[in-house]
Amino acid sequence: MTDYARRICMNLLREICAWLPVIGLLAIVIALPFQFGWWVQGMYYFLAFGYILDYVLNRRWRNWHWEPNKIVFIAFILFSFLVPISQLFDTVCTSVYTSALENVSPFLFVGLCGLVGTTDKFHVDYFGWAMLIVSVIIVGVLIAWTEIYTSTQYAWIELFNLHRTELINTHMVLNMYWNISLVLGMYMLVRGGYSLGWRIVIGGLMCAPLFAILISEGRTGVITTVLIIMISLLYVILRSRRWQLWSLWIILCIGAACFLWTKPNVQELLRTPNPRIYQWEISMQMIRERPWLGYGVSSAREEYIQRVMNNQPLKDLYIEPIVEKDPRYRQNGEVNYRVLHPHSVFLETWMRYGIIGLLVLSFCLLSPFAMRLGKGQFYMDLCVVIYIVQAFMESLSAQCNAMYLCVPVLLFYITRSKADDTSPSCCEQ
Repeated sequence: MTDYARRICMNLLREICAWLPVIGLLAIVIALPFQFGWWVQGMYYFLAFGYILDYVLNRRWRNWHWEPNKIVFIAFILFSFLVPISQLFDTVCTSVYTSALENVSPFLFVGLCGLVGTTDKFHVDYFGWAMLIVSVIIVGVLIAWTEIYTSTQYAWIELFNLHRTELINTHMVLNMYWNISLVLGMYMLVRGGYSLGWRIVIGGLMCAPLFAILISEGRTGVITTVLIIMISLLYVILRSRRWQLWSLWIILCIGAACFLWTKPNVQELLRTPNPRIYQWEISMQMIRERPWLGYGVSSAREEYIQRVMNNQPLKDLYIEPIVEKDPRYRQNGEVNYRVLHPHSVFLETWMRYGIIGLLVLSFCLLSPFAMRLGKGQFYMDLCVVIYIVQAFMESLSAQCNAMYLCVPVLLFYITRSKADDTSPSCCEQ
């Protein structure tokens, strides 16, 4: 083989390796709304292998440079280190520790990619198209499946949501996936540089997740959607300085509040006690006892479950009538109490790692707002807002996957970095 042929083969190999991390992360993102734990775990290994191979063969370290934006990725790495560090002082070690490592792995991977460098093949549009297409497929399948049955409008909506839970996943998982899809779709519409025809296609794809969110029984997802819409309109008003639109924005806010007020699940929240209230109270009791250093991952879980099972109002309201009778929470004939968790990333982190862990988490969530990512900054901010809202209502160990925070930060960061490399004057535009 001649030297020329060797160079051609080597360049081809390097090009293939440069795409491996993109393929791996795309496969994970596509599988996020489904209950494919085995597939996601396998893709994590593929992603790690592809990243190392690309980093070595393409010598990514040659282009390394420091910039203030990398502080965010250092925070991500520090947060992932809290799990093994806390275990050094925890006398209990259960399977929860392994699960906690998996839950924080996106922070570690994305932190390393952003800090030491990664392939430049990542692009927001790839993931925007993938998430929108997956959302359309999910909604289309659910509509087709529900249309088999003839029923009234409200019964049809209930049946649609029931099929969504049985066939795909819970409303908390899917609503966050759909909200992130909408934000990426907005970015592609406004900043993607597509022709009018492609913008119409993107807008049509966005209708599917928007429809599914608005008829969802989940309160958090709908409130988040309304919130990002109102924030986007406010952003347009402030940027364009069209002050005459303030009255329209106020009218839309009032209309959105009326829409949320009329939703049955919001009315139900006002009429009946919510199990989350009791779970938050138990979490706060534990935090008050060990506010500084926390319990550790495994000990916090053991103590939490013990207190939950001793809380009679919560047992009467939630555990006995729902958890212990739902077949989804049974394995080998025994009840799996994994559904019992603090229902807040903030409370869960404080319980496990103490005030230091809460401070690191807060920095991870707030520091992306201080990044300088040009035209993509606002859309990344919206993704972070979506995750923060979800973090108030769900735990990292349950349905608040860190991928929804880490991936948008990485994508918009790399997209801006490529723009800086190819167009030095883009910061001045």
